[in-house]
Amino acid sequence: MKYKEYAKTYHEIVDTTRILNIKKRNLEELINELKKDGKYGLEFTSHGFSQIAEKLEDLAGDNQIIYDDVIRPDSPQDALIIPSNLKSFVISLLSMALEDDNVIEKDSRTKGKEFHYITVIKKWLINKKVIEFTCIVENNCIKTGYFNYVDFTGEK
Repeated sequence: MKYKEYAKTYHEIVDTTRILNIKKRNLEELINELKKDGKYGLEFTSHGFSQIAEKLEDLAGDNQIIYDDVIRPDSPQDALIIPSNLKSFVISLLSMALEDDNVIEKDSRTKGKEFHYITVIKKWLINKKVIEFTCIVENNCIKTGYFNYVDFTGEK
């Protein structure tokens, strides 16, 4: 019966919308809480975004594993090169650095504080080297980020 199917689908949409609104409100509360000390990268500067995106494009040419993560030919909507996915990826890396206590506080040139988050991306192992991502955050803004190859020690 089509009308019954309509009623069920409509109810699911209303219920899903309610749940999403609750999640959005919770996220906004988290954002406000995280913004208090300027330590957490929540947004990108345009320079930071383009620099990280361009370097990821370069890295994609280095090996197939990185290429598959960055470009995702089998699932383009999940590619790291898509802005929302890149933001999520970088924030996840920042979270990992924070969890591993790999955050260094330094004085900023603008007389404030900046935070250097350092994370090793072990999945991207190439010739016994891993990629270390360093991201600089100031006033909750991701100012820049860069990738370096470092020797893989097998630790942590």
